[in-house]
Parts: sequence; C-alpha cells; structure tokens
Amino acid sequence: MGNDNLLMINAHVAHDCTLGDRCILANNATLAGHVSLDDFVIIAA
Repeated sequence: MGNDNLLMINAHVAHDCTLGDRCILANNATLAGHVSLDDFVIIAA
C-alpha cells in the first residue's frame, strides 16, 4: 500500500493486492485478490 490512500467506509482490499499512491476507494468498493492499482486511481461502487 502506497502513501496518502483513502479507504472509505466498508472498502475492502483482499489478499495480495498492491495499491499505488493517492488511491481512493469509495464506500463499499471492493478489490478481489491479486489486484494491482497504479497511482491516483479512484474506484467507486
């Protein structure tokens, strides 16, 4: 997990995931296992 990330209420990051810097996972956003995110990614459910 990189720097300055924001995981909102009920955001879920499963096993073996990689997050870059300044990512945002909005409420109820979910990452399955083995997912990689670059920097500045926004995911909303």
